[in-house]
Amino acid sequence: MQPSSHRKSELDSATVPALEETRCEKPFSHQTGSNIMSFLKRNAFVLLTVAAVALGIVLGFFLRRNKMSPREIKYLSFPGELLMRVLQMVVLPLIISSLISGMSSVNRKSYGRIGLRAFGYYLLTTLLAAFTGIVLAVTIQPGHSSRSIPVTAAVKVEVVEGPDAFLDLVRNMFPSNLVEACFKKVRLCIIYDFVFIFMRYMLTNSHDFLIIQFKTVYSRGAPAGINEASATNDTVAMPGSSDGVNTLGLLVFSVAFGYILGSMEAEGKPVRDFFDCLNKAVMNLVNIVIWYTPVGMFFLVVGQVVEMTDVGEMGREVAIYSLTVIAGLLIHCFFTLPLIYFAVTRRNPFRFMGGVLQALATAFGTSSR
Repeated sequence: MQPSSHRKSELDSATVPALEETRCEKPFSHQTGSNIMSFLKRNAFVLLTVAAVALGIVLGFFLRRNKMSPREIKYLSFPGELLMRVLQMVVLPLIISSLISGMSSVNRKSYGRIGLRAFGYYLLTTLLAAFTGIVLAVTIQPGHSSRSIPVTAAVKVEVVEGPDAFLDLVRNMFPSNLVEACFKKVRLCIIYDFVFIFMRYMLTNSHDFLIIQFKTVYSRGAPAGINEASATNDTVAMPGSSDGVNTLGLLVFSVAFGYILGSMEAEGKPVRDFFDCLNKAVMNLVNIVIWYTPVGMFFLVVGQVVEMTDVGEMGREVAIYSLTVIAGLLIHCFFTLPLIYFAVTRRNPFRFMGGVLQALATAFGTSSR
């Protein structure tokens, strides 16, 4: 027996909403799951790094009970040491290749004025940020600790004058040897004036002048028979060297080389292609190396926590340092940059910040500057 038409309409009206609800629920749950998975994939590196730091702190406090020896702590921190060495290995080719590749692709006619303004803005904000950091560091003194060893009166500290330090900076900008700049930088050293000390030594100790040795002239102490208090006025600043990458000199050379390479047009295309390919290869290498960061951070944190002697003092130092950094960021974000914006545009900077709040939140969440 078949149901009537009225009965069919009732059945259809009863089943259709159920089907519609089912169809609506499945896409919603599927979309929610896909959003969570896409979020985890996008932020997998950040989540793994945070988890590695948290687990490293927990394991470090657990291992502190075992009173590990310095050798055991060194072995425990070895994977973290590898991370630092690998990062230092890729930094140099990354800086050189990216700067040369970027500068060689810049069109001077189209982007010259924009680039000049961007460089001026970057230089101004950098100087203001450095000034803010110096003021906060001098005021708060985050490096001051009760564990600091006081400098005794017997320790002689050589003071370098301001002009000498500035000349030292200029020397680093123009390294005499690019290969040496990859592992050494200019560092001012103080030596005594050879001619002045030699003549005075001859006059005051003429019967012992044959004992003079050339190496004593370049030593940090004054030669025998000369009062050190009076010899301090006879020092001469001479450029020396110290271990470390001369990043400033490599930056200046890379920018200048890339700028000249871009002006050569067709003649410089083979070299531009080489640095473009090198930049892409280094970036791919960095993308592979960066996934080792959570592992290295885990062992670094474990080693540092185990090595700590006074947890309370260390926590206080970290808190003061964090306070200094956060205060500097707040001053730079809510005072320095809005002041520059108002001085240039004569508009409300906070209204502009409200308009780009989503971009700022994204940059903050992804640590992208």
